[in-house]
Amino acid sequence: MSPGPFGSVVRVTVPPWILLLSGSSSSGKSSLGRQLLRMVSAPTVLIEADASFPAVHGWSSASALPPPILVFYRSVAAWSQSGSNVVLEGSLPYDDHVLRQRCLRELPDDRTFIVAVECSAEELRRRESSRAEPRPRRWAERQALDINDGLRLVVTVDTTDGRTADHARDVLTALDQASSR
Repeated sequence: MSPGPFGSVVRVTVPPWILLLSGSSSSGKSSLGRQLLRMVSAPTVLIEADASFPAVHGWSSASALPPPILVFYRSVAAWSQSGSNVVLEGSLPYDDHVLRQRCLRELPDDRTFIVAVECSAEELRRRESSRAEPRPRRWAERQALDINDGLRLVVTVDTTDGRTADHARDVLTALDQASSR
């Protein structure tokens, strides 16, 4: 086992893992992802989907090329295959469950763990209103109703209250338990 700098422990007996942080806009995924990155001592890559998904030009659904999001998920799998743990926040297709399942099939099933990140509707509204980039009114609340439906979750973290470091420790504990099964 490797202790992280904050005393968290993640087993290294499992090949590199992929941790998907799934939740509505403004639920706390980015903050949690950055905290997890600081707490894991093994080589770990944080991929913030909002900042990492490439701009794509010239692709259409009629194209012979695979959908760009599948290529993106293959690149996530490549990070893991190279020996790094991966924390991926916020990239699962929300409104297309078939495409979402296709994305998940690109990742190693036995080493991919999904964490639901949520907070109260009141907190979502507060966070959403303070964001610099515009969002459709109450978009986060609408997403929160069903964004994790049908997903096999390892843990649900409520970020309404508490410290991000405590939430990250909860995730690492759940990951440790799930990976030792």
